Amino acid sequence: MARIARSTANTMAWPCRSSGAPNGIKGVRLSADATVHWITERQALRDAWEVTMKTWQPLATFIAGQREKRAATREEQARFETWKVEDERRRREFQRETLLSVQDALGQLREATDAYFEAMDGPGADSSAPLHGESAQLGRAILLAAANLQTYEARIENGRLRSLIHITRQGFESVRTAQNHASAWTRYQYSLESTEETVEMLGKELRSLY
Repeated sequence: MARIARSTANTMAWPCRSSGAPNGIKGVRLSADATVHWITERQALRDAWEVTMKTWQPLATFIAGQREKRAATREEQARFETWKVEDERRRREFQRETLLSVQDALGQLREATDAYFEAMDGPGADSSAPLHGESAQLGRAILLAAANLQTYEARIENGRLRSLIHITRQGFESVRTAQNHASAWTRYQYSLESTEETVEMLGKELRSLY
């Protein structure tokens, strides 16, 4: 009887699958040592899982952070590209408006200079006659038109075109400071030649901006 009692004390019963028996086998009876071994193995697995999670969690966090950083970089790059396109559109539009204004101002300067010479009837018979009276008043109109043209010069990106406009403006403006008809007419003819080259380049630059 004592032997039977000891044998019974060293065993445990697993009544059903839901009791958590190894492999879920219903009705299996295990010794106390086997049960302890099984519990120890399960605890070891849990410990190993916790160690794994502690090891991988920082790595997973790092990977997630890198993904977010790459996504943020892509968004920033997309915004930058959009800004570049918009900035280029605004730049071209500004240049177009500037060159159209230069075109108008240059025409006004040419008209003011033409009116100046119409009042003098061309170079005149007496080329050494001084400029005065109505011609002097029209000379001030040239000065105003030249000043209007000058306000747009610094806005032009094309250096060669900017230089041509500067030369043309100064040529027309110098007409009003000539000492006599002959000198004024010579300066006027020079300015007309400069105007032709300026207008040609101005047209090319405008076409390139459309």
